[in-house]
Amino acid sequence: MNRLQKLINLNTYLNSFRIAGSDDELAPIITTAQADATSKLAYLDGQRLIAAHPECNQSGNDDVFSSVVSTAFFVLEKSLAQAKTDDLEQEQYDRLLRIASDIIDKVAADITASGCNTLSGLSLNSVKVVPEASLFGGWLGWSVEMDFD
Repeated sequence: MNRLQKLINLNTYLNSFRIAGSDDELAPIITTAQADATSKLAYLDGQRLIAAHPECNQSGNDDVFSSVVSTAFFVLEKSLAQAKTDDLEQEQYDRLLRIASDIIDKVAADITASGCNTLSGLSLNSVKVVPEASLFGGWLGWSVEMDFD
């Protein structure tokens, strides 16, 4: 097996990933760094899905090695700014958390689906969901960090 095959597969999967948003289907904007995401989001609004290019960490030698690949999704909406109230902000976080939950469910289902060759050989090792505020120039929502074996 190619040493980077898991990374290649996860990268391919992210490029074809789609999830239902509250208003429309969300396709991820693939980014590498915070500045890259900030510039890509600068003139957008509504709900947005960001996905970080996946990373790979390997241990072992040429004959026997293990790989952990990871990525992060960001489910975001523009901050309410001056229109913000505690209740409206909580509704925003609740709405985006449902999408974050759908992302986790979709990835888990795609891993076990026999027709999803890009996730073949991967297992979801860990998930970390974190609330985010003032991210990428004024967006809020949730980050979903995923590690795969």
